[in-house]
Amino acid sequence: VSTQSTGYHHFNHFQTISNVDGNNIFKSMREAEYKQLMEMIKQVILATDLAMYFRQKANFKKLCETGDTDWTEPDNKALLRSMMITGCDLSAITKPWEVQRMVAEKIASEFFNQGDIERDKYGKAPMYMMDRSKRDELPKMQVDFIDNICMELYESLEKANPLFRPLLDGCLANRRNWLNQVERRTSFADISNANVTLTHSSVTTRIQAMQNQPEEECSAVEG
Repeated sequence: VSTQSTGYHHFNHFQTISNVDGNNIFKSMREAEYKQLMEMIKQVILATDLAMYFRQKANFKKLCETGDTDWTEPDNKALLRSMMITGCDLSAITKPWEVQRMVAEKIASEFFNQGDIERDKYGKAPMYMMDRSKRDELPKMQVDFIDNICMELYESLEKANPLFRPLLDGCLANRRNWLNQVERRTSFADISNANVTLTHSSVTTRIQAMQNQPEEECSAVEG
């Protein structure tokens, strides 16, 4: 199933849910407004398809580099909105290192599980990023992911509006972090163990904080 087909499925599902009695927050809108809103929501959902990003990124980069693009113009506004949605979709790459490392491990684990199913159940060789035998190459995969997809997007968004700078800075920082893991030849098991240690540390810290609270506050938190 293509990601584009999945996008249409999500949009159709959204329409079904929003039309259920008690869910329709759009019922007071005029018909023309409603149609315009549904079209915008559909385009936003479809924008999560990276194939669409690749089709649009050259034009978006060109508009961002001119420095005087009118982002209120409907077509430009729609393109910027789509790119912002892609930026949101990929934003784990901009998060603090501990968060990025944990998210990358979880996503990679899902990919490897899917690759196992394709190999064991259907006899198909999985894609490189879904091949469990390549799991120790996760740091290199992440550097390639940043270089081939994320960096150009966040550079263009920052040119469109400097307020996007923190996303670009986060992406650059995590590229350095992943490159450091490549140079240290960090294994997938090492990454998993670091995340487990971090999780246990966070839980322990929370328990200690609750133990240090007055009894009545602990009861309120637990309730």
